[in-house]
Amino acid sequence: MIFDLDGDRYQRVIIDERLNQTVVKSFIAVLLFYNLFKDLIRQGRLYKMNTPLYIYREGKGKKAIDHYAFNDNDATEIANDLKSRNKTYQLIRVKGLGGAGSDDLRATGLDPETRVLAQITIGDEESAKHWLDVAMGKDVTPRKKWIEDNPIDYVED
Repeated sequence: MIFDLDGDRYQRVIIDERLNQTVVKSFIAVLLFYNLFKDLIRQGRLYKMNTPLYIYREGKGKKAIDHYAFNDNDATEIANDLKSRNKTYQLIRVKGLGGAGSDDLRATGLDPETRVLAQITIGDEESAKHWLDVAMGKDVTPRKKWIEDNPIDYVED
């Protein structure tokens, strides 16, 4: 089977940005598309879906209102707002799309009015190829050198 952009049934491909909170898995997914379906990216047809980290469920039952936090700043703002209004809420930690219920998936992933998508682009294709080779290539030497030259500060509590 040959991949044909003009004959595609779907006009875009959407991947879960966090893929269960693992940046490496997200990186591998983009690498897969870059290597196998580069034209999808070049034509602006590859997107990542931003799914929430937390759901703050205000109230209970059918009258419950969900507030979605896509990052820690959102979470702090929502919690402070609910507390300032003396609202009770349930905090739900979402672990990728599998951790969301069907209504949450519909609101944050499927509904074009409420979902958050970001187009994946390649600004500098040569630079992108270089860094993909460093991070995922067969030759370990450039990756090892980069890690040695760019240590992450570690502070033990």
